[in-house]
Amino acid sequence: MNDQACKRHIMIVDPQFQFQFIRRVVMLAVLIVVASLSLLAIAYYFSLDIQTVIVQPLPLAISDIATPMEEPTTIASILLPVVFICIAVTLAVTLVFGIILSHRMAGPLFRIRRELTEMEKGDLSGEVRLREKDDFKSLAQSVNSLKKSWSCRIQELDGIIGGLDSSGIPEQASAFKRLKEIMSSFKTD
Repeated sequence: MNDQACKRHIMIVDPQFQFQFIRRVVMLAVLIVVASLSLLAIAYYFSLDIQTVIVQPLPLAISDIATPMEEPTTIASILLPVVFICIAVTLAVTLVFGIILSHRMAGPLFRIRRELTEMEKGDLSGEVRLREKDDFKSLAQSVNSLKKSWSCRIQELDGIIGGLDSSGIPEQASAFKRLKEIMSSFKTD
């Protein structure tokens, strides 16, 4: 089968599920960033009196002699831009991976829900088919197994009912007994 034919083009299949999942992943990332910032704040608090001097050659200088910069630079002025860049990158990556991961879950759930709706209407044909990288394959197999089992029972019931129409009274008694056995295998309470 062609790979292009198997690719989904809509990334948000189940908005309620996917947005809730993405919110949870983003909240986890925010908690990690806040914890990291807290550790950075503690480190900054204990190093208040430490100042660093960055020594580098001037960009347009004729010689390569390193000269100290005019202002002493603090740890905070060095780390804050890095921290803000890290926060932005972390949130962007988290959002992208949240969409991708939720897509791999929402698509199969959408298909399984659709098959269950068809089963509710009485359609037991077909099966749930998932892509290679999709999640919930065991759930899809369980739904397929359920559909197959119910199809077999319904076909058996149909055969018994067909036999009742063309049989005599002694055969009807055994057919009714088998109908009761099949019906008792379903629990409705």
